[in-house]
Amino acid sequence: MFRIQRVLFPVDFSSGCRALVPTVRRMIESWKSEVILLHVVERRQDLQLERLFARRRAIAGDNIPAERIGCRVEHGAAGECIAHYARSNDIHLVVMPAGGSMSLYGRALGTAADQVLAKAACPVWLDWGSVRSRATAGMYARRVACVLNLDDSDEFVAGEAAAVSQTLDAQLTLIHAVPPARGRVPVCLADVRTSTRELAYARWRLERLRSRFSPEAKVEVSCGPNHAVVSRVLQSQQPGLLVTGNCRETILAAEAECPVLRLVTPTAAAGAGLALSASDALRKSA
Repeated sequence: MFRIQRVLFPVDFSSGCRALVPTVRRMIESWKSEVILLHVVERRQDLQLERLFARRRAIAGDNIPAERIGCRVEHGAAGECIAHYARSNDIHLVVMPAGGSMSLYGRALGTAADQVLAKAACPVWLDWGSVRSRATAGMYARRVACVLNLDDSDEFVAGEAAAVSQTLDAQLTLIHAVPPARGRVPVCLADVRTSTRELAYARWRLERLRSRFSPEAKVEVSCGPNHAVVSRVLQSQQPGLLVTGNCRETILAAEAECPVLRLVTPTAAAGAGLALSASDALRKSA
């Protein structure tokens, strides 16, 4: 069964961070995880230990042993400290809001989230503020979407998405966007035939992955820019979670739709020299 044993929850006392408390509590309850609350400060006088311990008490409630939730304070730039702590302490998942108090006005992703997505060598759970109130989002998802790129990462991403869906008892949908010919709508018969062949090939690839990892999954293949196709499927199916590799365009497509579980593919893992998958981390520690 898919589980995460060590979760890093960066705490900045923003509204986005507070809204993630039920998600983190659910992870502890469902996966029996250990959670580290990490508060990053630039100056020592910024320490807010009492607020940090209050957040710990809020997550634990009456049912979770306090020793399952650790507290840690680091000094430096938030994004770099979070990524470094995750790499250095065998963290299996980082859970954080997309923006919060660390974001820049007008940006879909805050500075810290941007840096963690770029540098963390473990999966990252990214929460968008506009979907926090949905009863079927995140750890309560009844539907999970997974975007595949038709490359050597597909088996890994599809397998992880299937494992997550099974853990959440959720319906899985596999998605792929076929880029338009030369970046535009086909205007001649040859373009139409090329597009049709590409669509058929993409569907065949996704059907094979579905048969291998999740026979009950749905398959959605459309021609168009990745962001547009993914956004359209998310809006129509309203999944509670999107699973993807480290594709910024796909991650941003989920804004205002659902949380994102960003995986780290084996290719990226080999480059970093670190183990990346949530389920791999579980198997190693079992």
